[in-house]
Amino acid sequence: MLGFTLLKKFVCPGALVAGLLLTHPPSTMAQKDRASCITCLGSLTTDLPGGPYLAFFRNGQPVLRHNRRPEMLVIGSQWNGWSAIENWAIVKALSQFGALSGLTPTSTRADAHYGFGGIPTYDFSRVTYRSRYVSLVYRDLATRDGTPLQHASAHEALLMRRFRGVGPFMLVGGYARGVSPLAPGELDAPSGSGLSFDSVLQDLQLHHARQQFVDEINVEANVLTALICHADRGMPARACTTGAVRTILQHVR
Repeated sequence: MLGFTLLKKFVCPGALVAGLLLTHPPSTMAQKDRASCITCLGSLTTDLPGGPYLAFFRNGQPVLRHNRRPEMLVIGSQWNGWSAIENWAIVKALSQFGALSGLTPTSTRADAHYGFGGIPTYDFSRVTYRSRYVSLVYRDLATRDGTPLQHASAHEALLMRRFRGVGPFMLVGGYARGVSPLAPGELDAPSGSGLSFDSVLQDLQLHHARQQFVDEINVEANVLTALICHADRGMPARACTTGAVRTILQHVR
């Protein structure tokens, strides 16, 4: 992976205007601004996959569209650790093309079978996404307790059967897969209790290199961004012409 990183600049309310004095130090206000925005995960980075550029497979069918825009389809479950960690990359990628609202912090339950604690993530069950470039269809099939929550359509269920995996199922830009390349255990604290949502959020916002999951989530966000750019013909340029995204697009057909 490349070692250079772009950090997002957060605009702080209460900045110096018309000679007015700041009531808080700028660094304090910036921290408060970041903390209040749970979808602000920083700008796209230069991180690239270390292996194959796409952990996706060609779907072999026309790109799905919803409301005349290319569709990102995600089908997962709130109890699933792979869905949980993938959500961080989904939020970062989609934020390059529009605005997410209705998300709330949550976590999976501890998973004794796979040996990791509760994985911090986003609850997408009430999400609203506004974008000129791409539409989001997100299905959570079950709650963190395993109770049925939402349903996939017959066509979506057929696609899921073609790309079986531990989840989540994703289809974007004509590419599909049934498992996230991200490891849920990366968001597990040494104690086995799971990291907090706020600590993961801050590490991603500040791009803390000491955390392996930061680079891995950023790589996945770049891949998802590239697939969306592929589907919507390279718009907007601010997302689709960054160095990492351009490099990944060279491997998209």
